[in-house]
Formats: sequence, structure tokens, C-alpha cells
Amino acid sequence: MSYFEIPRKTFVAGAAIECNTLVSLTADGVVPCTAETLPVGVAETQAHDAEDVVGVRLINASGTVEVLCSGAVAVGDKLSPAANGAVAKSTALPVCGIALTAGEDGSLVEMMPLLNLQATE
Repeated sequence: MSYFEIPRKTFVAGAAIECNTLVSLTADGVVPCTAETLPVGVAETQAHDAEDVVGVRLINASGTVEVLCSGAVAVGDKLSPAANGAVAKSTALPVCGIALTAGEDGSLVEMMPLLNLQATE
């Protein structure tokens, strides 16, 4: 069984992917996350087409990442996957991180990644 202790991994893209967006894993490769999918990480390189190779910083890696923002986000907001691999202020599970900087629609925000599948209030 393979084991790699590195924060990044390359994947084949299953669709076009923008840099700094959340990606999920499918049988065809990684694709931009939607509000209904679980992220495996954040794309650090762009995939222009399906079958391109894309570098992904894994969601369980230490440190912070910059991600594309959908809508307004304040410092300390819980973030969830949104359309096209962006993050948005969390209104449902899963929570994929906490905003360390504020942002508006289309900007980049610094996120401390985490993956919370449990309902906590």
C-alpha cells in the first residue's frame, strides 16, 4: 500500500480547473467542487482541459491556502464549498475551513483548511 507524507499531489483533471479553487475526486479525475461535493484539496495549478495534470494542495495539509471566494466572507467565517470550486460563508455541512482574511465575490481569501462532517452548533 502506498503512503506519501507530502502536502501536495498531482492528479489528472476531469474538467477545466482554475487555480486556487477547491477540487473533488471523481472516476474521471479531479473536478471543481460544488456545494454538494467534498474537497480533496485546492488546485495550485490550472488545468485548461480534461486530462491535463493539475497540482493539488491536499485538504489535510498543514498551513493555509488562498482560495477563490463566492460572495462576501468575513474574518473567522466558517467556509464551505460553493459552485465552480469557490468557497462561501458556510450555511451547511461540510465546513472546509475558516477564513483568516475577508473577501468579496471573485477575490482570494486566506483559509485555514479543515474538514468538518459533523453537525456542531
